Amino acid sequence: MPHFGMRAIGPVDGGGDGLLAALRAAVDPGGTVLVLLCSVDHIPFDRVESPVDVVEMGWFPELVRRTPGVSLTDHPAARFAAMGARADWLLHPQPVHHYYGPGSPLERFIQAGGKVLRAGAAPDTTTLTHHAEYAATLPHKRAVRRHYMRADTGPVAIDSLDDSGGIVDWAHGDYFPRIRQDFVDAGHARRGPLGATSAECFDAPAFHAWAVAWIERHLAG
Repeated sequence: MPHFGMRAIGPVDGGGDGLLAALRAAVDPGGTVLVLLCSVDHIPFDRVESPVDVVEMGWFPELVRRTPGVSLTDHPAARFAAMGARADWLLHPQPVHHYYGPGSPLERFIQAGGKVLRAGAAPDTTTLTHHAEYAATLPHKRAVRRHYMRADTGPVAIDSLDDSGGIVDWAHGDYFPRIRQDFVDAGHARRGPLGATSAECFDAPAFHAWAVAWIERHLAG
């Protein structure tokens, strides 16, 4: 599951297409690339045609969306894409409500022993942390109901934990960057160069367990 900041990575052979080809080659023959493709909220959502919110997500997910043969989920709040041997198993089914929680592509990604690769992405960009928010035991978690417009069926209301403002308030602000940084600082990620920046790769099950424990330790008070 890649999280890329293309500007930070800089020029690479083949550009974004070359980067995607290298990812697919790295996981072949039995592996799969999984990418989150959140779209712009205010436009009618279409599974195939709705562009990625590149301001929030960057250009790499939009490149993946446009790639022939990519498999997509049909979720206006959290559309996932996958390419490879286990694409259908990873993507389907996806719950309408609480789409990052039990039964989600993120849960199956962890079960499959997936790996996260980050390079040049914003510090708060580790989508797996959302699944840890569901798994963590806290006395109260903030939930929200958001409204979307689908191109096929019209308006739809979707319930989830608050995946933009956080499930609880933390005195130090956004806790997503801190969870990842503490995990990396503890030596749980492999590091190396990727283009003009550095990359970190880590195991999804290990990160999930760390994030759950971190949330229960720091956010329960």
